[in-house]
Amino acid sequence: MEVLKTKYVPLVRLQVVRERFLPYGQDKISSPEKVVKMVRRLLDGSDKECILAIPVDTKSKPLGIEFVAMGSVNCAYAFAREIYKHALISNATGVIIVHNHPSGEVMPSEQDWKFTREIQEAGDLLGVELLDHIIVGDEEKYFSMSETHRWEIREKYVSREKEAS
Repeated sequence: MEVLKTKYVPLVRLQVVRERFLPYGQDKISSPEKVVKMVRRLLDGSDKECILAIPVDTKSKPLGIEFVAMGSVNCAYAFAREIYKHALISNATGVIIVHNHPSGEVMPSEQDWKFTREIQEAGDLLGVELLDHIIVGDEEKYFSMSETHRWEIREKYVSREKEAS
């Protein structure tokens, strides 16, 4: 009875499930303002930090919005695998990360910079570019790491971190 001793492995197939559609008004996302406008309704009123990932195609058309993490009042963390999972399944070429600060302030913490760097490095390995990390606060306030040309601060932070090691 050789058949009874046979080992089996499951045959799997990944599929994206679309829950609902959100209007974003354009054929592509061309600015952080458009991203903020698109996700503000999802984040307004939240008393916890939430991290969203928006994978985009080569023409900057969003392929979806995914909640990848929900944290506490002042922190949230997601591993790169959660950020890039939907991007890889949907054949995205880029990802935009958005998270909120329930305090209303939008200045990134050192942990925000470190998180962004980790996600960027993982994206570089996977061939999916991190296009921006946007922090959403009260009213119309937001902080775009790419728009404000503060990617250099990230580099300084990473350099400091390496010197301390």
